[in-house]
Amino acid sequence: MKLNFNAVSSARDFATCSLFGSGHTRLSEVPAKYKTAGYDQNFDADTLWVDAIHVSGKVVLVCPRLNNLSAILKTARFRLDDVRVDAKFREFKRHALIELPAQYPPQKVSVRIGNWCAETEVNASDTETFQSHNVLLTLSKDNSLEWIHDWAKFHAHHQNADAVLFVDNGSAGYGPKEIEDVLRKAGIQKAKVLSIPLPYGPRGERPYLLCDQFLQTCVMNIARLRFLSKARAVLNCDIDELVHTNGLNVFDQAHQSKFGFVRFEGSWRYPSPTLQAEARHSDHTFKREDAKPCPAKWCIVPDRFLGALQWRPHSLEHLPFSDLFKSRTAQFWHCRSISNDWKNYGRLQPKNNTTLDPSFQLAFNGVLRSNAQRE
Repeated sequence: MKLNFNAVSSARDFATCSLFGSGHTRLSEVPAKYKTAGYDQNFDADTLWVDAIHVSGKVVLVCPRLNNLSAILKTARFRLDDVRVDAKFREFKRHALIELPAQYPPQKVSVRIGNWCAETEVNASDTETFQSHNVLLTLSKDNSLEWIHDWAKFHAHHQNADAVLFVDNGSAGYGPKEIEDVLRKAGIQKAKVLSIPLPYGPRGERPYLLCDQFLQTCVMNIARLRFLSKARAVLNCDIDELVHTNGLNVFDQAHQSKFGFVRFEGSWRYPSPTLQAEARHSDHTFKREDAKPCPAKWCIVPDRFLGALQWRPHSLEHLPFSDLFKSRTAQFWHCRSISNDWKNYGRLQPKNNTTLDPSFQLAFNGVLRSNAQRE
């Protein structure tokens, strides 16, 4: 029988496998009436796994949630180099792991479904780059280099962040080298910039708001497995978010906590309605008393008790009693206009019913200047 072999290039930063040519695609489980305009075009139907990593005696394939592919893959044949291996499947809310036993690091992993085959490289884990560092972890697309600089400098100054694992989701205006340069200028000692031009995923209507946004969760768990297991602590933080603490920085708080993990809430901040220039973080000196709180973010010590749980944007998968891990002295400010609206959240409209927040202004004194000051 002739095989249809799909040789998937792994020359990029991730060993990504596509279903192209297999005759199979991932199907969304969201009912049509809850899908917004362009939903199906933004849905990742074709990525089988985002990365293949050799770690702790196995190869882990980090996949978007499998949905209908789950039954198909359980009849598939997996090989490491030329050796057939049995697969173990672990499925979570927005991603899945396929684990293949591998005592020694293989070069290639392949999958065969019927008469179709695909193959990628296997990436070795790199736990040394970020060992003992306080690491900022983020996924970003088309955020301005000025925003990236200010975000990194704020956290270097206020939180003692000294390293960044930056995953770029296919930005059009610059490349990894430019990102590395601005991170270095911001005072970051160790920076690694990776590129992953895959679909971020669509936003639906409630109660299916984020159900098909797979990429960020996949990236976070690739980071956990491949790069960050020996980091001193990891702060999950988007470019439009600034973490503020009263007293101990958030990395030290995670270290001093019993389980090596803290969560903290966020609140929106807004630029002045009269600002004429493009807003910077430090222009977001206004707040609204009636604004809803933002979903929590977190900081973790990866090699402690909870480090093996799956990472998600706002918590850890299957973490019980998450409010028990809430920090009393940490919060994050969510800067409303630090956005090019790439997630289509409609966040660029000005807000008029806001009041000045002196504590936010104070946090920027001697650290960053606003665009209002530059005018």
